[in-house]
Amino acid sequence: MLSVIVPVYNGAHVLPKTVPAMLGQDEPARWIFVDDGSTDETRSTLEGLIANAPRRDGRTIEVLSHPTNKGRASARNTGVATAGGSLLAFMDADVAPAPGYLSKLVGAMNRPGAVACVARLEMAETDLAQPYHRYLASSKRGPGKSDAAKPLPWKYFLTTASCMRTDVLARAGGFNESISYGEDIELAVRISQNHPDGLYYALDAVARMYDLGSLETATTNMIEFGRDNLPAMIAEYPELARWTGVDVVHSPARKSARRAAAGLLLRRGLAQRVQRILPRLPSGLSDYAVRYLLGYTLATSYQEGLKALHSH
Repeated sequence: MLSVIVPVYNGAHVLPKTVPAMLGQDEPARWIFVDDGSTDETRSTLEGLIANAPRRDGRTIEVLSHPTNKGRASARNTGVATAGGSLLAFMDADVAPAPGYLSKLVGAMNRPGAVACVARLEMAETDLAQPYHRYLASSKRGPGKSDAAKPLPWKYFLTTASCMRTDVLARAGGFNESISYGEDIELAVRISQNHPDGLYYALDAVARMYDLGSLETATTNMIEFGRDNLPAMIAEYPELARWTGVDVVHSPARKSARRAAAGLLLRRGLAQRVQRILPRLPSGLSDYAVRYLLGYTLATSYQEGLKALHSH
């Protein structure tokens, strides 16, 4: 049986939009919700939605709880420890799967050599007046129009809407609970060492994502990832520097054209000017501007984290 693991933290506001779509799936599955120490009405909201869900043959539903918030990696590991079956699907609480989503994930996993797959994410409730929301809805992020018949680079692995083989996750050692943000890419690099061509794009498995946040929240996440997590991750797995694009920060080819361009793009004054004009840019240009600002934030935060790491 397929097990689906959904970590939830303070999700009472979004669960009514997503859980009905989850529990409306026809594919038999063991659903495991992990309440990660929520302080809102997550538990009662979830229990009410489960009680009112339509019956499905072969489906079971469990709700597990952490007494305090331990983070997404820990919540997923808790779900994995309870799960059974040969396949594990992971889904964030703010994601609503389209009809047939689970069966299409299973179909993608039947490809020879597939050990994991990621679904196609669409953005729900976008405010297209916000440049950041326009960027999320554009083709400038994610695997875009990648060929679903060919392996996908592992840098595109996101647990937000994904599936993997249970035995592969077990051999990899599960999610690293010491990582507060970016635990999925750290897991991806470990799995890729044994299965470099094992990730596929389940293009026809569509999930709609709520809680899109803002450029400010995305920037905060990038700072946490780049400063607090990425330096130690790259120290152990150097290939992550190339995956994340921060290799230019400490590239030995200091006189290369790429290094020179990076030196210009990583100037604080340029980032501040782009930030100021962003609201006035047309959609095509604003997509590139948002991508630049996120990349700038990641690279400069990584530089800060490197200094702190080397000072200890």
